[in-house]
Amino acid sequence: GGDAQFWKYEYCKHGTCCTDELQSPHDYFNTALSLNHKLDMDKLLRSAGIVPYLNKSYTFKQLDKAMKKKATYWCRTVAEKDGSSRQLVDQISVCMDKKLAWIDCSAQSKTCNRDKPFYLLPFKRDITDEL
Repeated sequence: GGDAQFWKYEYCKHGTCCTDELQSPHDYFNTALSLNHKLDMDKLLRSAGIVPYLNKSYTFKQLDKAMKKKATYWCRTVAEKDGSSRQLVDQISVCMDKKLAWIDCSAQSKTCNRDKPFYLLPFKRDITDEL
């Protein structure tokens, strides 16, 4: 199925460079999930005052401070009904070396215009959050 193909692609793209440390796809994804929980991106951004809202923009200076200038950002520009546009940060990536130490990969951020503000859109993780 499509899900198996997705995970195979992700492992081949990101996990095969560290097989000397993480010998199997299970080890790789288990470690990735553990690191994701440990990093807690939502908490990290909230502590810097960056919270996803439809009408609140932020600067890359704020984001760099929160991420200790070591992250890669992926953006896209969307057109508004009034003809204006806004920049959305779609993805924030962190890079790690084979020993799982956080390393600088900020030079890879090529899709964002750092001179313009950006927005983080909220998303629902679970419908039960509203109940």
